[in-house]
Amino acid sequence: MIRAVVIEDEPLALEYITHLIKRTNQFIVCGMYTSSESAWDALNRDKPEILFIDVELPGASGMVLAEQIYNEYPSMNIVFITAFQEYAVQAFEVNAVDYLLKPVTFQRLLKTIDHFTKTDKEIGVSSTPITSISCFNALVFMSYTQPISVKWRTKKAKEIFLYLLHAKGTSVKKDTLLDLYWPDQDPQKSYALLYSTVYQIRKTLSLVSSQIKVINEEESYRLFTENIKLDVYDWEERFFSLPSSLEENIRQYEKLFYDYTGDYLNEEGYLWAESTRLSLRKKWHILGTQLGEYFLKKDRITEAVTIYLRIQDVDPYFTESYTALMRLYELLEDSESVKHQYNQLRNVLSEEDQ
Repeated sequence: MIRAVVIEDEPLALEYITHLIKRTNQFIVCGMYTSSESAWDALNRDKPEILFIDVELPGASGMVLAEQIYNEYPSMNIVFITAFQEYAVQAFEVNAVDYLLKPVTFQRLLKTIDHFTKTDKEIGVSSTPITSISCFNALVFMSYTQPISVKWRTKKAKEIFLYLLHAKGTSVKKDTLLDLYWPDQDPQKSYALLYSTVYQIRKTLSLVSSQIKVINEEESYRLFTENIKLDVYDWEERFFSLPSSLEENIRQYEKLFYDYTGDYLNEEGYLWAESTRLSLRKKWHILGTQLGEYFLKKDRITEAVTIYLRIQDVDPYFTESYTALMRLYELLEDSESVKHQYNQLRNVLSEEDQ
């Protein structure tokens, strides 16, 4: 049977919910508490597998308690209980195992238990190691050369994970996240939604790898990635460490050029990523132009064409690629391709003027 703890500040509600849980014949209730403090002190002794926590506890809220619990006991499962339907509706999409709306009914509790038992069977850190996280074009977790499927409960949870990843291991203030994602919410509700979202991120990550953790640091969060390469930052470091002689290191230059497989988080379209996206793209343009000019100088026209076509494929608004290709196709005496590039350039410039 499953060990459960119930934390509810109203004694009658505590007795009632405990009665319903026992009635399922699937749980042993090993602890009943009316405050965050008393529950916290007993968790190590009780060692529950699941906690039923009232969101509106006095003092530290149930969401704050959940945050503390996850930092210390990341494998514990949590069900939140609330009396406020408006809050429950707003928070449902970022829940833990589930939310129960008061007054809790036996049938609704059975649905929660069914969801928990199904989820519990799925839980378990993947034995496949995460070797890198790709952010070129879109987020992809990689194990060597194989992508790993990750299902995010909500778009917001995924974005906040990526915002923490974007910080490159530095701390992100909780107030910064609140201002970005819940600017118009009541402060108490916004903090509860943030804690719940971070909890959900952690549960998602726990199914992927033990190498990635969200660390709570007083008023901040920090993303810890152990022995995992972040491809965009690795690419940028390799760009800055390129040897000065292109001719003597042409293969290294080419590899770096083709390793850029798309703009930074391009499919996600986050505004906060735009500065990094433009910075990386500019470096890639410089690299591509250097290669194109080198191949032209060496009369390796076909290879130069391939470089500029690749640039167009990733960034069709880089106008220099069209003029370069017109020049190259003229050298190849390919008038049709010259005309095509000219027309393409006119279309791009026309779009920019609109």
